[in-house]
Order: sequence, then C-alpha cells, then structure tokens
Amino acid sequence: MKRFYTLLTLIFISTPLFADPFYADDELNEQEPSSQLESQENIRRSLPDNRPICSELTHSQAVTLPIDFTKIKLIGLVKIDNQFNALFIDEQKQLISLKENDFIPNSNVLITQINLKDVQYWQYPQGNINDCETPQALSIKL
Repeated sequence: MKRFYTLLTLIFISTPLFADPFYADDELNEQEPSSQLESQENIRRSLPDNRPICSELTHSQAVTLPIDFTKIKLIGLVKIDNQFNALFIDEQKQLISLKENDFIPNSNVLITQINLKDVQYWQYPQGNINDCETPQALSIKL
C-alpha cells in the first residue's frame, strides 16, 4: 500500500512538469523551418503565375487583408517579445496587427521595419509585376 501511495504521489508531482510553459518556445523554434516553407508557398499561391518571387519576399509571411493597405489607418505600436507589432484599423473598425516581414499580396506591400515612431514599408509596382528591383520605400508615422 505504501508503494501505491508513493507511485501515485510521483505521478501527481511529475504531471505539471510535462506541462511547463517554458518548453513551448523550444517546440515553436523546432517548427519554424516548416512554417517558413508554408509562408513561401502561400506567397507563391497569392501572386500571379508569371511573377518571380523577390529575394525579400522569400523571408516574409503572406497576410491577406480584406481591403487595400492604403485604406487602413495606423493607430498604435506594440512591443511583444522584443518584436514590434503595428496596429491598424479599417473602415469597419476591425483591428489588424502586422509585424516586420509581413507581405500583403493584394496591395504588393512588404512591411520592412517597425519602430517607436513609424512603420516603414516597400510598395512594389502594381503595373509591372515582374519588377522586383524598384520598390517604393514609404513610411507611416504614428
């Protein structure tokens, strides 16, 4: 009977150790290469077939917005885990969160840098979809 209680106690003590939240980061880091491949495939699917993927876009993550990027308004910047997120709001008062290296295919916009003062992004030409060499560098100030 004493062995049974000892075994039962060990099981109850060891169970919370398996659910330790600090190991979640390790699992996410192990899954990142596959998620990068998935994001590249999402970008390829979202672009026309004859458009090459620029080298900057291969490291980005495709984000589909229901409206054009020019119709959303920057309302705030948030720093989460040493990474800035830009908070935008659209005409229907929906909150949209974007981070660095997010690519918005319907507007041909790549978010390049987010800091405390502004959001910097590249806008690729709409007319010439094969032109990866000359993106227009723009910024939105808070």
